[in-house]
Amino acid sequence: YPILLKRSVGMLSARDCNDSKQMEYLLKPLTIHKAGPTKLSLIPIDNDFFVGKAYIWISHLKDTPAVPFPRQRKFQSVVQGQFKVPVPFSSLYTGQIFQGPFEQLPNKWVMRAALGLIKKLQPGLQLNLEGDSPFLVSPMASTSQAIVVSEPGTEPDITTLKIEENMTLMGSLFDSMTSKQRQAYFSKPQNLSQYTFQPKYVYTFDFYQHLLNFSTFHIDLGFIKYDFGKTLGARPLQVMAVVWNPVENNGIPPETPQYLYNFEVWHRRLIPASESTAFTSGLDESVVGNSHKHSSLKKKSKFPWLRGSPVKSSGGV
Repeated sequence: YPILLKRSVGMLSARDCNDSKQMEYLLKPLTIHKAGPTKLSLIPIDNDFFVGKAYIWISHLKDTPAVPFPRQRKFQSVVQGQFKVPVPFSSLYTGQIFQGPFEQLPNKWVMRAALGLIKKLQPGLQLNLEGDSPFLVSPMASTSQAIVVSEPGTEPDITTLKIEENMTLMGSLFDSMTSKQRQAYFSKPQNLSQYTFQPKYVYTFDFYQHLLNFSTFHIDLGFIKYDFGKTLGARPLQVMAVVWNPVENNGIPPETPQYLYNFEVWHRRLIPASESTAFTSGLDESVVGNSHKHSSLKKKSKFPWLRGSPVKSSGGV
């Protein structure tokens, strides 16, 4: 497979980080697609902020299941669960936070076109791509294509990946509000500041997009396809939500972000030759149960996808 998907250390609970065996288990590569009625593998989430589950669908992989989506859709994730502590809407963002500065950014006209399109889709976008900690994030409440707020036990079935907007438990304002109206409403900071994600409810968040192909790391802008790998280098893309408010924190990401969830997507072709054997092993079923053979490689590795993670295959991504 061209990609490897795994949890990041940053989404684990303090309890799990203090248990080496549990931590090793949770950092194994993940399976996202499978055979069977649901076609997708449930990924449990349980940390200091959130308990729930996620499904992730990525197009153009050899085991990508057929789904009744528009043909141009390239990615979808559905996350469902309960917050363990109240989190203000203004402090929950989704997108990308990168480690270290970019060595190569796209041409300015490509940047303008790409960011212009992204801002239309995500009007609450906050970004800084030229600093020491580049980021591109937008509020969870204005980015999700659909949000459902439910009493425990009444939450929707997410295995179908068909989620219908329903936030009526938050007040009469949302009784007839469409998803597009909600996205526009929560793109304004003054509206975000009025609401909080509460532990008493179950929240379902639906995300999908047609611009980024995770199987190649190419961005399709319609008039041009840009290889984002040139900018990314040996770093992962993220499927994440972070407890952080870039508006109130001077646009500087914390050194150790507190993630609601953070699934790292690594691409084979961006791993340097010195690391390629280990990456291949991470996707090769022949090394299941033999991760100790790569212990010296893990110790020497400069790349975080190996640190703290067993080099095993889940047989999935």
